Amino acid sequence: MNTSSTQPYRLPTNNISIKVLAEGAANVIYQITVHSRSREVAETETNKDYDDLEYLTGKLLRLRKDVPSTAPTSESHQRWLGYILPLFQPEQLVTQELVYIGHLNVIPGLNTDLRRFDNPGGTSTSNHLAPPPKGKFYRSRAQSGTFLAKDDFGLLVTDMAPKKSAQETVVEFKPKWLSTSREIPPKAIRCRTCALHARTPRGSWGREKKYRSSILSLPAQPC
Repeated sequence: MNTSSTQPYRLPTNNISIKVLAEGAANVIYQITVHSRSREVAETETNKDYDDLEYLTGKLLRLRKDVPSTAPTSESHQRWLGYILPLFQPEQLVTQELVYIGHLNVIPGLNTDLRRFDNPGGTSTSNHLAPPPKGKFYRSRAQSGTFLAKDDFGLLVTDMAPKKSAQETVVEFKPKWLSTSREIPPKAIRCRTCALHARTPRGSWGREKKYRSSILSLPAQPC
């Protein structure tokens, strides 16, 4: 992880494409693809060009959304470095670092693509965003209408997708799951996430708003 005061890595202007991988309430995650032919050319030209492209291997791009819960990426990253990083050993943390994207001016185009993804039949025409295969990604109703903030920075984060060849498994855990919300009914025995999954019919996650009501008062087995 780069914790020094040096200039942040600048996302290359050519030879890469990005596509939507996942979306949350506050961020959109993009998969970075380095064009194979470009990698070969860079290797024969200058070490810097090759290193710039190789540096992106195993990394994802996280861009914040323009919602009240987010702060400018450079500010939130400084808080991470000042308050969170010192609490852990380096081997206990997943790498994340600031990346400069201001020179690309891609936010307007990426937001245009997000608007198209509000409609599953839409396609992407942005130079820096390749459309995912049909049926692989569309925006849920909960995310529809929210878009990326105008920010000169993003975050490069480690791609934690499990490698099938290595028989890896990823276990997701959030500290907030240890404590239930003050708003849940006194006898509730499921966390919000498990209750929502149980209340929503299979295959309808995030599609039908009507299934999002009364999700915490279910009589069911504990998580």
